[in-house]
Amino acid sequence: MTGRERILASLAGRAADRLPVDIGATEATGVSAEAYGPLKSGLGLSGGHTRVADPCLLTVRVERTFRERLGADAAGLFFEPRRWRPGRLPDGQDCLYPERWRADRTSDGGEVFRHPVAELVCRRRPGERVFRCEGLPLAECRTADDVAKKLQAIAFFDWPYHADETAPEFGARVRAVRAETEAALVLNCRLRLVGGALALRGEAFLGDLDANPAVADAILGRLADAYVARLTDVLPEVVGAADVVCVTEGPTEGLGVDLYRRRVRRHHERLFAHIRKTSGLPIVLALSGVEPALARELVELGADAVAPAAAEEGASRPVASLSDWRSELGRDVTLWGVGCRASILKSLEPAAVREEVRRAVDSAGGPARLVFAFPEPLPPGTRAENLLAAVEAAREMRP
Repeated sequence: MTGRERILASLAGRAADRLPVDIGATEATGVSAEAYGPLKSGLGLSGGHTRVADPCLLTVRVERTFRERLGADAAGLFFEPRRWRPGRLPDGQDCLYPERWRADRTSDGGEVFRHPVAELVCRRRPGERVFRCEGLPLAECRTADDVAKKLQAIAFFDWPYHADETAPEFGARVRAVRAETEAALVLNCRLRLVGGALALRGEAFLGDLDANPAVADAILGRLADAYVARLTDVLPEVVGAADVVCVTEGPTEGLGVDLYRRRVRRHHERLFAHIRKTSGLPIVLALSGVEPALARELVELGADAVAPAAAEEGASRPVASLSDWRSELGRDVTLWGVGCRASILKSLEPAAVREEVRRAVDSAGGPARLVFAFPEPLPPGTRAENLLAAVEAAREMRP
């Protein structure tokens, strides 16, 4: 099978010739910028560039040669900058940054980025790797009318200012990618309703769901408006070229199933219905901090695959295992990711990595209805021989 056939077979519940693999096709399954250059060297690859596609989180846009060296079956479609400029990573490696990404130095030696359109400030403090967002654009909203005055922040708070290609330019590039690869193409448009509401308003949003439902509904409705408008621009450009649409969500801690059904579900239903009507493409849900019971609600709305987040190191709350996810979602939903942390690729030996991957796949009920992926970007210090061992262990499995 081709990679495209493998991924689509898994999503549809058909038997593939082997377990499909993803490295870098979604926001969650990418590679950190500091890890990318050493991994390429360790895999025997030369040339190309380390393009920092997300300067806040320091993740890269994975190149075709990298994917093909690992036998990956999926490739991500992301809006990109028209131009890049040379720069350096915090560890001194050469890289390319988007031309429009300009962070200012602060007096304490850190950096700050101020989004020129949305009400957004991201800051990297001295000694930290990544930028963290500060401020809540909707924090002072008291009524639905207040929310309506913040439409620009709602539309652009999560859209990378530096990714400035137009929808037609994006569509032309996607069609060119389609012509040169047999990998399944995954469209990423940064669609997250509850997570977006929390990023805009903070924990107050969860209180609004009960105490101030008019404000909560206005936020979710305006977010859905923005996402539908985004998809209306993008989907017609990629129909016939893209194979899968990725929708993200979370965290949703504190949002129970009953409250979700009363206040949130209809907004997700609208978003999913628009994707289905406009493109007919399968939907994969990339989740962070979402419980399996709530994910079941999203699956009932039409999601074909669920990508649970990795457990956070040092997390105070227990995290559902892959067996828990399989038990809750059943055998008719594809799980995208093996569940074990990517940090094993820098802390274990190849034989132990292979065993860890096999154990994780077994916990998901075997390789049927599964796409192999680490549910977090590969971290600095990832060893090439361990990444190869993990991928090879996955590719040996037959559904």
